[in-house]
Amino acid sequence: MPVVRDRVEDVVIFKVGTSLPQFKDIIGNEVPYWTHFYKLGDILIDTGHINVSGEVLEYIKDSQYVFLTHHHEDHVGNAYLLAEKGVDVYAHELALPLLKNPPNLKTYRKLVWGVPKSFEAKPIGKAPLKELGIKTIYTPGHTIDHLAYKVDNYIFVGDLVAGKKIPMMAFIGEDFREIINSLNKALNEEFDYAFSGMGVLTRDEFSKYLEDLIELKEKVKELYDRGLGIDKIVKEIFPSTPKIVLAIEYVSEGEWSRELLVKSLLGLK
Repeated sequence: MPVVRDRVEDVVIFKVGTSLPQFKDIIGNEVPYWTHFYKLGDILIDTGHINVSGEVLEYIKDSQYVFLTHHHEDHVGNAYLLAEKGVDVYAHELALPLLKNPPNLKTYRKLVWGVPKSFEAKPIGKAPLKELGIKTIYTPGHTIDHLAYKVDNYIFVGDLVAGKKIPMMAFIGEDFREIINSLNKALNEEFDYAFSGMGVLTRDEFSKYLEDLIELKEKVKELYDRGLGIDKIVKEIFPSTPKIVLAIEYVSEGEWSRELLVKSLLGLK
């Protein structure tokens, strides 16, 4: 399975994905989705997905602490390897039962990220945060258990952002109005780089992401107030839809969609 290592200052970056040849004809790439996790000294922030366990263990086995941003399988998949070795794994209290009893996954998620193994994490309140120089920020929106971690001039934000550009889809259950609040909370912190599940952003790029998301929210509301339905709003704001977006909507059986994004920005269920 593909694993790419890089570095920004003191932070080691792991970019991992699953090779699935059947996706090449659909999206032009055998790796349908890349995710990132990070190592700062002996601290690991997220762990990637279980499909790359064999490839990443050598690089993460000396970690002394693991901090998870949230319970999704592409972020927690290798935490069990370290938990079995007695390494303390910390997460939000709401994540603990989901890590001990992982939820059932749709087929595409099993293929792309694998099925995480059960393990017991410790509540973030028990972590030696002060000794390690870590500040936690509760950042719900992507999930209810989402945390960001501020260390030195870095902030680790999990899936609070979807990359450098705002997304065309939302995942089922995401609350983008809450994500906007959480982005503002993160920007109240001093940092030079934001390390996310989708890669690294400068502070300026992170700020621009928030500005663009607010602008999209306002545009969606304007169209809705003019009486447009969800389908018409989708067509108005996304007149040209990339093949990969259509493919993800299809293979995810509706767990990801443009309609979910519009509804979330409007605060509709």
